[in-house]
Formats: sequence, structure tokens, C-alpha cells
Amino acid sequence: MGGWRVAERREAFFATSDIVSLHVRRTPETRGIVTGADLAAMADRSLLFNTSRAGLIEPGKLESDAWNGRPLVATDVFVTVPPPDPTHVLLSLPYVLPTPHIGCVTEDELELQFRDVFEQINALARGEPIHMVILEA
Repeated sequence: MGGWRVAERREAFFATSDIVSLHVRRTPETRGIVTGADLAAMADRSLLFNTSRAGLIEPGKLESDAWNGRPLVATDVFVTVPPPDPTHVLLSLPYVLPTPHIGCVTEDELELQFRDVFEQINALARGEPIHMVILEA
């Protein structure tokens, strides 16, 4: 099947995946979408990458025994950035590669974001604000 196949069940997906990489927005529906049971089902050799937002992985589960000792988990953000406690457990675990909120942002994305911000500032300075959410503001 071209090097890929669709898992028949959620459990099979996590149990047979060598790499799980998260690329979804954090919404009420996706909060905690990866559970402790999902992590426990993953093979010891499996890697988990969260390039999206904190909160997609059930809170506290990366720190728990369900994932403890796995080869690598890379998480792009913490729920609070920077972590409020410099001794946060995820900062000291040898199998975790914590990155700042922009850890997965490409150079092109940064350029796009800053260009948009400058356009908004210049428009506001001209008295012609753009992309307003609350027009009265």
C-alpha cells in the first residue's frame, strides 16, 4: 500500500507507529487528544513529536510511568511559556526535548508573521486599522 496503511483501531495506531507527530490546533475537541493509554500502548522504540500546542497530550502523562524512559518526546510548547518553575520535570527528563513555542516555526513562517504584524502597525498608524476583532477598540 505505498509504504503506509491505516490502522483499524486507535489502539493499533499507537501500538504500531514508530513515530507519532502531532500537527493539529488546540481546540476544546483536541485538548488531551493523546491520552495516557495511548502513550502506554506505544512501543518502547516509538518517538512522539508534538509540533503543535501543549495540551494535546493529556496533562501529566508525559511525566508519568506510562511514558517514562521512552527514547524521545519533543514538545514544542508548555502550557505556560516559559514554564513557571525552572525545575519543571519535563526540563530534566533525558528523553524529552523541550523547545520554545516557536520551536517548529520555519524562517518563511517567521517572515510572514512579522510582515503581517508590521502591516497592522502601519495601518493603525495611518488611522486605517486592519484585521480588527473588536471594531470599537
